Amino acid sequence: MQQHADLDALVKLFTARTGISVPASRRDVFEAAVARAMGLPGGDGIDRFRERIAHDDAVVEDVARELAVGETYFFRESKHFEFVRNHVVPDVFARRGTRHVLRAWSAGCSTGEEAYSLAIVFEEASVGALCSIVGTDLSASALEHARRGVYRPWSLRGTGADLARPYLREEQGHWVLDPRIKERVEFRRMNLVTDPPVGRSEFDLVLCRNVLIYFEREAIARVARKLAASLREGGVLITGPSDPSLERFVSLERLVHAGFAFYRRKATIASVVAAPASARVVERARVFDSPSLRAESVPVVQSEGAAEILAKDDVIGAAHAAFSEGDYARAAELTGDPGLGLEARMIHVQALGNIDTRSAERECALAVEAFPMSVELSYVHANLLVALGKHAEAERALRRALYLDRSAAVCHALLGLLLVRRGAFGEAGRSFRNAHKICSALAPDAPVPLSNGESAGVMAKAMARRIEGLGVHEATS
Repeated sequence: MQQHADLDALVKLFTARTGISVPASRRDVFEAAVARAMGLPGGDGIDRFRERIAHDDAVVEDVARELAVGETYFFRESKHFEFVRNHVVPDVFARRGTRHVLRAWSAGCSTGEEAYSLAIVFEEASVGALCSIVGTDLSASALEHARRGVYRPWSLRGTGADLARPYLREEQGHWVLDPRIKERVEFRRMNLVTDPPVGRSEFDLVLCRNVLIYFEREAIARVARKLAASLREGGVLITGPSDPSLERFVSLERLVHAGFAFYRRKATIASVVAAPASARVVERARVFDSPSLRAESVPVVQSEGAAEILAKDDVIGAAHAAFSEGDYARAAELTGDPGLGLEARMIHVQALGNIDTRSAERECALAVEAFPMSVELSYVHANLLVALGKHAEAERALRRALYLDRSAAVCHALLGLLLVRRGAFGEAGRSFRNAHKICSALAPDAPVPLSNGESAGVMAKAMARRIEGLGVHEATS
């Protein structure tokens, strides 16, 4: 018991220092990472780590790096960089004039591929000499890697790798960055949670992608405020596809373009510079008034720290991963936006079902209204209603599902159980026989749809026992 308390206290201290959330499903990973960082076997690192966590940044960074594995490569999420080149760059110079120095911040830059991708974008847009980039990260070793500017082929695995290759030369199996690109990025160590902001009202563009996904709610709020405060008027903030929404924490305008969302600090009339602009910039002036860039009124999810959709497939994938790890709160947060579609609604409801049955039932009822043809949703709704003791409503949900699909064996089976409960033994028998007939027609090892992997043979035998039991009951009643 004491060991669990010690570990809980250590996790709390680590989260306070880094902002990184350590859910119950990852406590064993955290403990192992502590031991490795301390160079000690098993759990021997716990006490030693507590002694050093307050002053030894290197050890804390080692553990943080293992828990928040940095997935980075050149031009990751290439549509973000296309957006920067085609919209952000011309907008900045149209508003501020051609002598303006565009400042960009890559927050949580890891080993530098993101920051250097920005530098390449600016170079390709012929404004490289008018741009300044700073990259920050918690890890000193990652920053040292970034400053070297030498990469393995793995950093060029993305679809946008061809954009980076002209600025790299191959040497003995590695790729070395062009010094002209390298000198345009300054790297600094920064703890996003505890350190002061890099600059206030200083940046035209901030990228903080796939960083906040690891943070707990309080840290997200704190970092969001720093990111927002760092933006100049009209400045743009781009987060990652699975990062949580920042709207509840900061007053930034949310815009949507090409399937992803970004944030902008609204520009006042006084902030627009009337300096002469090049023909190219004039042609692209007021790009944020384009029909392809629109302000969007997004439903605010009521659950704490919930994430909105930025890239649907990435969010759903992250939600599946969180659910499989038992991190139901995270899975529910990621899928909280009703606009994500049926698959996300199913994950959301099932995740909530492991946390709060009443909330799950309310959400499922809304989902059934939105997707009335979904047999699976009606079946899940029936199960939640049963758990809440609302048997009549559960029976109606099952009959709705069977109206949609008479071959749903699990719906017949659950309906039979409810009918037995209220004494309708004749109807219950028919339901069990329907389920038995459907399962008997399948291969014995075939999974029964909606049954979480139950085989048809096993379910058929279970229904046969139910039918037999009803016969005995009727004979003795």
